[in-house]
Amino acid sequence: MTPKDSEFTLYPFQRIILRSMSRYTQGYFVFSRGTSKSFLAFLNRFIHADLTPRHKTGIIAGSKRQAASIAKEKIIDDLWNKFPLLANEMQKRRVAGKLQDAYNSGSDYARFNFKNGSWLDVASDRGLRRDSIILEEIIEQDATFVREVALPWLSKARTTLKGRINPQEPQAQKIFVTTAGYQGTYAYEKLVATLAMSVFQPEKYIVMTGSYKLPLYHNLVNPQEVEDRINDPSYTKDSFDREYLSIWSDAPAGAAFSSAAIIKLRKIKRVELKNKIPEDSDDFYVISADMAKDGDAATAIVIARVTPKDYFFTYKIINLLTINNSDYMFVANRLKELVLDYDAKLLIYDANGIGAALRD
Repeated sequence: MTPKDSEFTLYPFQRIILRSMSRYTQGYFVFSRGTSKSFLAFLNRFIHADLTPRHKTGIIAGSKRQAASIAKEKIIDDLWNKFPLLANEMQKRRVAGKLQDAYNSGSDYARFNFKNGSWLDVASDRGLRRDSIILEEIIEQDATFVREVALPWLSKARTTLKGRINPQEPQAQKIFVTTAGYQGTYAYEKLVATLAMSVFQPEKYIVMTGSYKLPLYHNLVNPQEVEDRINDPSYTKDSFDREYLSIWSDAPAGAAFSSAAIIKLRKIKRVELKNKIPEDSDDFYVISADMAKDGDAATAIVIARVTPKDYFFTYKIINLLTINNSDYMFVANRLKELVLDYDAKLLIYDANGIGAALRD
C-alpha cells in the first residue's frame, strides 16, 4: 500500500500490534504516549473493513465530538496521505448527479463507506449493529454506556455473501486502546478480565502493554520531553507512571473507593504534622492504626482532629501515613512519638487481633 517514493515504514512492534488486533476476538492494548496506538487501531480497522465485505466497524471515544475529530484526523489527514490507495477503496456518493466525498461528516459524527459494502463510523447511534468496535481511551468511557449500549451492538455475527458464518473469522471484535488509568475502575476491571481470559482462551484474547522506552528506542518520542517530565516537580510520580510507564495508579483491587473519588472529596490542603490546636480550643487529636501483619506489609496510620459540639462530635482527617516495618517494638515506639507530637487523647488499634503483640 505504501507509495514507491514514500519513506514511511512500520516498526516491528507496530506490525505485531496490527496482527494482534486482526487475529484476536478481544484485545486490550495499554501503551504510553508516542506509541501511535490510535493510528494503528484505525489502520487495522480500515484494512479489515476494506478486505472483508460488508464489515461494519466503529470507534468510541470520550465524546462524540472528540471521536469525530479523531476519525477525520486519523483517516483523512493521516491514513489517506500515507496510503493513497486506501482512499481509492471508498465509495463516493452521488448527489444531484454530482460525485461527492466518500464519507459523511458533521460536528459530532463521521462515516466512511467502502466499495465492498463495509463502513467505518463514529459509534454514536444506539440502533446500528456493528461487527467490531474500537474503544479509544477506555479510561475516559462511561461504564454504563459501554456495557449497556456499545457492547450489545456486537450481538449479531457477520455472515458471508452466501449468508454463512465464517468459523475462521473473529466475530464481535473488541479492541481496547488506552493509556493507563486508575485501579478500581471499569477500564481496569476490563483489563483484568481480558488478561484472565487470555489464560483460558489464548487463541481469542490478548493483552499487550509497553512503556515510553519502546517509542523512545525508535525516536518516536523526544528524549528531552521525557527528561523534562521526570525533572518537573509539578508532575507527580503517579502521572508519569500512568502516561509513560503504563502503570495503573493506586486503589488496589477490591478497594471500596477509587483514588479519583478520594482525591475529589479531599478538603484538607495541608497536613498537620504536630499539635496545631490553640490553647483556648476544645479540639483534640485521635490516632488510629491498622496494624501490619508480617512481611512487607505496612501499618497504616490515620490522624483525625475532633471538634466537640453540644450533642455530637465532628472530625477532619488531617494526616495519613504508614509505618513500613513489621517489628512491633519499632511500631510501638513510632506510635508513642506520634501521640506525643499531637498530644493525642486517643490511640485506637485492634488489641485483640493482630495488634495483640503491640499491646504486650
